[in-house]
Amino acid sequence: MRNIFTLVLVAIAMSAFAGDPVTTSDPLEVTFHKTPKQLWDYHFQQVLREQANWQAYVATHGTWYVHFNESNQKPHRAYGQPIPTYGNTAEQQALNFIVNELGSFNIPIDDLVLTGAPETKQHVYANFTQFHEGLEVLNSRMTVKMSNGQVIMWAADVYDNINLNVVPTIVSEGAINAASADMVNTILSATTENDLKILAIPNSKSVDFHLVYKVMVKTVNDNNVPSNYYTLVDAHTGAILYRQNMVAHHSTCDLCKKGDEEKKKPEVRTMGMAATITGQ
Repeated sequence: MRNIFTLVLVAIAMSAFAGDPVTTSDPLEVTFHKTPKQLWDYHFQQVLREQANWQAYVATHGTWYVHFNESNQKPHRAYGQPIPTYGNTAEQQALNFIVNELGSFNIPIDDLVLTGAPETKQHVYANFTQFHEGLEVLNSRMTVKMSNGQVIMWAADVYDNINLNVVPTIVSEGAINAASADMVNTILSATTENDLKILAIPNSKSVDFHLVYKVMVKTVNDNNVPSNYYTLVDAHTGAILYRQNMVAHHSTCDLCKKGDEEKKKPEVRTMGMAATITGQ
């Protein structure tokens, strides 16, 4: 009975101020991601599975399944029968597996930097990020999943064909100006990291590489609503390749029910109660 009473209170509290969520589109956001009509090109997946490197892999290791990253044409997820590896640490075990078993997949081993080796009761993961000529390749990842010293899954979202001038054409101040130029709200700050990055943009069945600055632009509008734009600026052209507001906004659908004149009036809603939230 006590549990039911608690659930009722929670439901009442949520309904009191939650409202119906409204998803709004920020015209300043920019993305290079395209929404595909289907997740995989099934024909191309089969073409990649029939390549000599994958056929040799399954001939050696038995039953394995794979979904390919169609842009770099390497396995995005490969999983199957356990394969023994060796080493004193998860990093050593993963690297030995890559060297000994994945030579035909052209993994850029010298570019891999371990970013973590989380463990569960049954599994350990060795996660790597790619650094090309000392620059982080954004969203790159090489993962090897192991259990009892045996590999049961791996993923290779990394690139062996990066051909890019890593000397920027524009300076960091130019990148900040480019990221701030079309802001309509008051800019509180605009900062960039010292280290340049490499952005890999999927282009159908290939990849375009860009040298980029990472710029953070903090703004506030007339109603004191903040925004914080994560922006990637091409270090050669100054073009904004990606921009996302890291501040999530939530409103209710009350305005949707009002007349046209009421809809034209700006309205800012805040929560009716405050709470302290902590976490890890």
